[in-house]
Amino acid sequence: MTRYLSIGIGPERTTPATPKAIELIEEERRNGTLLAIEGCLPTERGALVRREGDTVTVTDGPFSEAKEVVGGVGIIEAGSLDEAVKHAARIMETAGIDMMSEVRELYPEPALAEEPGRDHRGGGRFLTIFRAEERETPPSQEEMAEMGQLIAEFVREGKLIATEGCLPSRLGARVRRESGTVTVTDGPFTESKEIVGGFAILAADSKQEAIELTKRFLAVAGDGESEIREVFTEEALARE
Repeated sequence: MTRYLSIGIGPERTTPATPKAIELIEEERRNGTLLAIEGCLPTERGALVRREGDTVTVTDGPFSEAKEVVGGVGIIEAGSLDEAVKHAARIMETAGIDMMSEVRELYPEPALAEEPGRDHRGGGRFLTIFRAEERETPPSQEEMAEMGQLIAEFVREGKLIATEGCLPSRLGARVRRESGTVTVTDGPFTESKEIVGGFAILAADSKQEAIELTKRFLAVAGDGESEIREVFTEEALARE
């Protein structure tokens, strides 16, 4: 079995998941297909952090220029890309809106294994999605060592909940639902200058703290952009 990242992208919505969607999610969790899923709060509570050379710029949400935005992410375990695409299409169908899901194969081993009872220090949960120009070559030993040190530091500080890296887009697909019709486009995603390279879920007390943690990640990862989105939790809703 292989793990796939599914990123839901569509018009921004402020309503919660439908009962039909929640029922399907619970079914997929019980049968072991859906390993994890997170939904994002509105983009007005997020930010974009871009690194180009030594220059880092931060743009607060909302992302008014974007017709479609990230609505959430899920991790699917399936026997093939086609099977993962079918599961992603089912979840999109229950959402009841036109949208796209980018399905990407993940590295075989998670970059971070959750330890039972690990203390996460931070009052909020923030999803960061890293986009950069695609590279076919794997990271060097030096790059992996530097990123490993940063991950280990974030874990010790209780700031990193999960992180995953994507394999090349030629191994993925994009699934779009429009007016009841579902179309599938296999990778690579040559029309995109920058593509998703991976994601992380951070534990932070504020969006500003999540931004500072993301800046440190970009300093190691290199040029690219990270979209920071607050994750849907009861605690987050209480702060509105």
